[in-house]
Amino acid sequence: MSKFTVNIVPKGDDKRIPVKLAGQIMVGMQDLLYRIGEYVMSEELKAQGPIDRGLLSKFTLYIDSAGGMGMKATSDRPETRGYGNIVDDALGLLEKTLDALGGGIGGYWMEDHYSNPFYRNAIIHIILALDECLRESEGYALVYGSGKTKEFGRPNREKLSAFAKDRGMTAEGAAIGIMQAVPSKSRKNLVNLRQGKNTVRLRFADPSYDDTVPGPVEVRGILRYSNDNAIVEVSGAKRPENLERVSFRRMISVNGDVELKAPVEASVSYQGDSWMLKNEDLGIVISKPDWDSAVQSFHDYFVFLWVHYTQGAVGDFGEEEREVRETLMSLVA
Repeated sequence: MSKFTVNIVPKGDDKRIPVKLAGQIMVGMQDLLYRIGEYVMSEELKAQGPIDRGLLSKFTLYIDSAGGMGMKATSDRPETRGYGNIVDDALGLLEKTLDALGGGIGGYWMEDHYSNPFYRNAIIHIILALDECLRESEGYALVYGSGKTKEFGRPNREKLSAFAKDRGMTAEGAAIGIMQAVPSKSRKNLVNLRQGKNTVRLRFADPSYDDTVPGPVEVRGILRYSNDNAIVEVSGAKRPENLERVSFRRMISVNGDVELKAPVEASVSYQGDSWMLKNEDLGIVISKPDWDSAVQSFHDYFVFLWVHYTQGAVGDFGEEEREVRETLMSLVA
């Protein structure tokens, strides 16, 4: 993506910009990009809760030499160039979001583009806060864009607020974990889904579904999230499905990301209170106490291999190393 620009411009003769307004808009745009970037990564990682905060450094904004908010520096420094860049994807979604909500579109557009209500509501809140800043400082406009800049319009505050209140913190989706029965004196045993430190209550659409299934499972239904972005309940839950394999289309680490044409797969198991993700072709074996940390470690290992085997001198590799490199390159061919 070409450089993405955000600026405050005066509409009148006075070309000065109030420091308070500029600061509020800058902080708001930084928060907006953080949330959108976190959402995009969360979807790729199949995260069940908040992602590793270290990953958000990718989305840090900087003031450019002209005094504008330039975003290009953030996306130009990964070690994995040439196969996509998740910062560009987040910037693209940010621009679409500003276009849509600034054009007066209601919350249903947000529902189509943000499946997780934690991020969806946070983004709506930030957009409304930016709008409030501009309304309080008449005579100034927020302009943005990856090419020719355009002016941010006026969000439909009533529609967005009503949508966020109506949908709350629920959305259709799938929760991953280990089923466990919880004794109950007043009724049949309850069934929860253990994800590590987090426990999710299951409310099945059909009572016959509540027999615990051994090993990792995926349960689809209406997910309810806490204000800390943790799944607390699945209502109307469908029959649990065994989770034996998982695939990823983009591998993400602090030092870069790789977009794949063919997904990389990992076998999934649960042994001795630990989640295990394994890819024998690449020699990746991960064991962690919770799903999210296991997935992130799997991605970290993949990106480490990618940097080592695709950036290094092929002539220095042995036979096994060349096989690993060929396997990695086959995923992007």
